[in-house]
Amino acid sequence: MFNRLGLNVTGIDASVDMVEGARSRLGRRSAVKVGMAEDLPFDDNEFDLAVLIHTLEFLDNPLPALREAGRVARRKVFIGVLNSLSWNGILKRIQGFFGDPLFGQATFYNLWQIKSLLRLAYGDIPIAWECIRIAPSLLQEMIPYGKEVLGHRRSPFGFFLGLAATMVYRVHTDNLPLKARLTSAGRSLFPARPIEDPKAQQRRAQK
Repeated sequence: MFNRLGLNVTGIDASVDMVEGARSRLGRRSAVKVGMAEDLPFDDNEFDLAVLIHTLEFLDNPLPALREAGRVARRKVFIGVLNSLSWNGILKRIQGFFGDPLFGQATFYNLWQIKSLLRLAYGDIPIAWECIRIAPSLLQEMIPYGKEVLGHRRSPFGFFLGLAATMVYRVHTDNLPLKARLTSAGRSLFPARPIEDPKAQQRRAQK
């Protein structure tokens, strides 16, 4: 999706199989590598935007991942999660309860929980959010004014929640890569002192 928008995209995943699948699908259009969300292999402020979609649901502790996303993002961090308060979120939780191998391992979040995590990670920062539909499209068509009521994009009961946190930094790092490699060591400011044999020191002390 981001690649089609013309953005320069870099992605990571902890699964080697997922990374290989993404590489085969995207080719050279995006840089994809194996990595952990809690320990990103990137410099401070390296990207304009850091995106975690359906990531927090499968982390034991989402805070380290959020802090790492804020470290590498210059402008915004975008979080996309399946809403635990939506009809579909409740359905997925029931599937997980009855043994679904994917959703049985997931932790579902609602709007207020994600906002709290973002403030824990970044402090008091601006947060914008929207949602994707509250009810199935068929139900919206059947109910009078269904699209206006159930299609609202600012409902805490929407199927999918998207939150954008604007990074507010006191200090921005200026990453200047070292282009020239050292070929030889420079002259020391302090002259080297030869290491004296301990036996010679003992003979001198006896004299």
